[in-house]
Amino acid sequence: MCNKGGVDLKKGIMIVILIASLTLVTACSGGETELDSDEKIEAFIANTLGNEEGAYKEVNSQIIMEGSGDTLEVEARKIEDYYSKQGDYIKTILTHSTTKEGDVTKELNDPLTSMIPEDFTFEEDTLFPVSSELSEEDKRQLKEHILNEFKEKF
Repeated sequence: MCNKGGVDLKKGIMIVILIASLTLVTACSGGETELDSDEKIEAFIANTLGNEEGAYKEVNSQIIMEGSGDTLEVEARKIEDYYSKQGDYIKTILTHSTTKEGDVTKELNDPLTSMIPEDFTFEEDTLFPVSSELSEEDKRQLKEHILNEFKEKF
């Protein structure tokens, strides 16, 4: 499935995303209150990394952060559908990650992402990630979709 280097790189990228999200949340709160709990639900398209198959991937993710500082706990669920430059589906990777237990991944052969911009066409010069703003109802539906897929597939 995933090679050791790919898992480490993915974990590093997830940590960078989590730190950026945490920094943004802290900056927006003006530093007046401690971060107790935050959840981020996303649907976007991104370039694949050098060690990943394909040209781009469609991603649905749920990131939950609880606590702050030394007590920060993070749990993330990611659905990644991989595609070639021509838009041909390659594979799906589900990743469940926690600060205590690390990453658990599962590879599937059917696309699972939802709420991805439909008018996307891969072009070499496209800036990534490509996403659209989700309404609160879209986020609720996407969260339900992610949780159901993980419940079924794990």
